[in-house]
Amino acid sequence: MAIPGYDPTDVHEITLEYQDESSRVLASNTREDETDEGDRRERDEGAIRKRAHAAIVADRIPDSVHVSESDRTAPDDALTKPVELVGFEGIEGLEAIQLTLAYDPAALPPGASPTDVAVGVQTQTGYEQVPSAVDLERTTVTAILTEPPVSETVVALHAADDEELIGQIE
Repeated sequence: MAIPGYDPTDVHEITLEYQDESSRVLASNTREDETDEGDRRERDEGAIRKRAHAAIVADRIPDSVHVSESDRTAPDDALTKPVELVGFEGIEGLEAIQLTLAYDPAALPPGASPTDVAVGVQTQTGYEQVPSAVDLERTTVTAILTEPPVSETVVALHAADDEELIGQIE
């Protein structure tokens, strides 16, 4: 997944996928069709969904950088389970991080607009919404950050009424 305005060859990608409630992190920038895992994924394509995806443009990205499930409790307005961005503080020369989270639209409260979704980053006082765009077809929400998030934990949230943060549709 390309970050608008950046050369795709400069983008390092990390994906957390899940199937039947078990998750696994896929190695970034790999050619899946050359592996047995790729063959299995082709057969199970409909059953596997992306939970979280991070695309990073930076001078140096340590091997320890990855995305994983979080054991933190989700906030009341969460539409996903929390996800941890591990090792992101070690990224050098960061230009952009694109975070994409899959969410369950059925988790939106009755009467909520399907575009009332934002990426939330955990802070000391709760979750702070960041400017986000919603892809209704894929049921994902995406935020592009130009500096590391203030916390490792992110989640898709039912967004507060703030036109600057929500309502953009991809």
